[in-house]
Amino acid sequence: STGGHNYVAMGLSITQSIGIADQNGSDIFEGDIISWANRLGNMALVKPSINKELKRKNFLEKKEILKSISPKLRINKLFEKYDEWNAGNIEARQRKLAEMAVETWKID
Repeated sequence: STGGHNYVAMGLSITQSIGIADQNGSDIFEGDIISWANRLGNMALVKPSINKELKRKNFLEKKEILKSISPKLRINKLFEKYDEWNAGNIEARQRKLAEMAVETWKID
């Protein structure tokens, strides 16, 4: 629950991962940034004012700010276990978000 507050989806610092091999040995190349940046696994929920503040921060800075401003927002807590932000971690977080969605919105 967002407690009646307005939130927006914010993309994290995927551009800082250009050329950095992820845990699976693949790279995020410059031509793939938009594809990775727009994935659900790369999004966080934040208030518009916070989104503006976070735009120019690196992943670790964003992670600490998210931790302090939304400690109970489960969707953002998933970032806490990552020390770097790369393709493998985006995919892992996206899988976890899909599992959470299935748990939350069960179809009988």
